[in-house]
Amino acid sequence: QRVAVLEGTAEVRGVFVRTYLSPLTARARFRASDPALGRIFDAAAESYRANAVDGFTDCPIRERAYWTGDTFFTARASRYLTGDASPEALFLGNFFRPEPFDWSRYDSRGVDMSLAIPALYPGGITGSNFIPNYMLWTVLQAAEYVREFGDRDFALRAKERLLGILEFFRRFRNSDGLLEKLPGWVFIEWSKANELVQDVNYPSSMMYAAALAAAADLYAMPELAAEAAAVRREIVRQSWNGRWFCDNAVRQADGTLKLSGECTETCQYCAFFFGTVTPESHPELWNRLLDEFGPDRVKAGRHPEIWPCNFIFGTCQRLELLSRAGRARQIVEETRNRFLPMAERTGTLWEHLDERASCCHGFCAVAAEYLMRDVLGVRAIDRLSQKVKLRLPADMPLDWVEATVPLTSASVAEIAWRKGPDGVPKYEIKLPEGWKGVLQ
Repeated sequence: QRVAVLEGTAEVRGVFVRTYLSPLTARARFRASDPALGRIFDAAAESYRANAVDGFTDCPIRERAYWTGDTFFTARASRYLTGDASPEALFLGNFFRPEPFDWSRYDSRGVDMSLAIPALYPGGITGSNFIPNYMLWTVLQAAEYVREFGDRDFALRAKERLLGILEFFRRFRNSDGLLEKLPGWVFIEWSKANELVQDVNYPSSMMYAAALAAAADLYAMPELAAEAAAVRREIVRQSWNGRWFCDNAVRQADGTLKLSGECTETCQYCAFFFGTVTPESHPELWNRLLDEFGPDRVKAGRHPEIWPCNFIFGTCQRLELLSRAGRARQIVEETRNRFLPMAERTGTLWEHLDERASCCHGFCAVAAEYLMRDVLGVRAIDRLSQKVKLRLPADMPLDWVEATVPLTSASVAEIAWRKGPDGVPKYEIKLPEGWKGVLQ
């Protein structure tokens, strides 16, 4: 910083910097025999601190509003970095408050918006501020929040508005039951996928089915679960070409739908991430994604017919799928590849896989989840029954990992694993009174 005196003289005293950061990550710590992983964790925590001063924001300089969508991943990071429900409760509370939002009932196309919520708070619901997909991300985040913290009061308060969101999408379902011609900015991710969003965008319908299933579980509504299953079957029937899922279909002059033929990496991840298909139902695609995709895929020239993904949401979804597959060693390698250049360059994590935009973005803090969950092995924190569910990662290129894991706003666990002379890792666990560790 510099002080410029354009005229006259000045005496400068007491120069200081006031930090405006969340204090809630102070208890979280992660270190490993590979110091690069500690640097990535610290960068994730720093990105969270700058974007969770009160609610969750995108970045400290450009987008200081409360954006949904991205926060599905910010929230996952928050649970491992803080153990505290309050940041997420504040964030979600703004979108599920009982008072109506202040906007015109109809948009420029005459669509009734009374059941919709904005993509950011406080914000409007017209033009580029209205992202229909982000409403679905919010449903999924709300369901995860209730499951993680057991906040049934919130679930009851949010029920009318959450079901209203699903009702909003119902009016855009075509005769096949899939979403068609969604209004606003249909956002899949920053890649070719964002150019393939009309007329029927299959990733959007994949997300919609996942939101139906989440609401069915949250409110014990089997009819919604049946709807989700029907939507998923129809997606597979239309989009699956025997090798890949196609991103979209276009309505023809004769009224029929025709697949665009374009396939993106993100669409393939969406199919598994949102539960449209499973590794058991589509094993060849599952193994192809795990083994033949990743950070070096484009450079190596593998599957050039598939458009590559960006960071949000494709890369985040990929790392989640690796976690489900138990590919801990691969997560170490790909996390290091994706995040270490960011951590070394700015000490924070970025919105894109390059530095074209925000270099301190809230959702990127999800790297902390990958390290705590998949490298340390804390698979889940059951705060209701006070259990820490652990799974020793297999075939790890590390000698040891140690961490302080916030369990709640008031308690932490000290957890480490170290390889013995035989090369087999063993846990060292110190839990608060009343808590139990469960090896899976």
